[in-house]
Amino acid sequence: MPKHPYPSLAIRNLIPLPKINYKINSLEEEVDYVYGLLWNLDKLVDTGFKPHFGNPFSMNLSLDNYNLYLPHGDEMKGLVEKILEGEPANNETRNELKDIIEKEYFREYFQDGLLNIIKHSDLTESLLSKLVFLPDLDLPEKVEVSLTRYGPGGSINPIEGNTSEATLNPKYAKIMVLTTSYGAFKRPNPSQIIAHEFLELSAYSILRNNKLTPFQRERIVDLTIQEMCGEILDDPRQYINSHDRKSAQITHSAEEMKKEQGYRLQSYADPKVDGLYVSKNLSQTVKNVAALAN
Repeated sequence: MPKHPYPSLAIRNLIPLPKINYKINSLEEEVDYVYGLLWNLDKLVDTGFKPHFGNPFSMNLSLDNYNLYLPHGDEMKGLVEKILEGEPANNETRNELKDIIEKEYFREYFQDGLLNIIKHSDLTESLLSKLVFLPDLDLPEKVEVSLTRYGPGGSINPIEGNTSEATLNPKYAKIMVLTTSYGAFKRPNPSQIIAHEFLELSAYSILRNNKLTPFQRERIVDLTIQEMCGEILDDPRQYINSHDRKSAQITHSAEEMKKEQGYRLQSYADPKVDGLYVSKNLSQTVKNVAALAN
């Protein structure tokens, strides 16, 4: 019998995986998501995010940038300027935002991304079936993976109610994944993004130590994914036809494609974490990193 390309699928029933639903954000969901980004925009900018009012057909999706993709156009730029000058987001802001997003929202934009993300669903489950064995995680019962054309590339939305106060919903969680009109993602395939965000939301209570910087949290998650899922992600079969690069008019040499293989560490995450990382122990790793602030 041939070896299954993702062997961990054979043992996934030892710890039941959350039910995963893949969908496209509705217009209202896109408005809510971007409104949440604007609500926290000053904090995001302080963290290092750069508002990017990019046309989705020319997005520079790279792990080496820290862009926060927002609706394009002068109206959106004006809205962001007002918020960064100290004017808080409110109902009027949301109404303006809806008018802006409505002009560029069409469901057909997401079709290639949805097909691509569903095509990788077995790989996604295989990665998650590795991560659920980590101790101290709060695993949700259901995960909704929703495609958006905005945000940083991938983000979690483990919240109920107002976006200013995040509280984990232990039964239901939402992962936002940015896609382009030609079905590309910020990583070589969407499974890597989902695994990263899934670990962030499952380890939410561990990682939200106030003494950790966002860059330290990102590094801890990256190192854990690399350790737990490295064998699967080093398999070149997952990168074949991940998305149609020709349609995006992108050319990659064989050397560039080889660089995409495996799970890359984000360049802006904090490398000081590496020496404090404890294998398969997020809680101890967080304690070690938090001690740096003392």
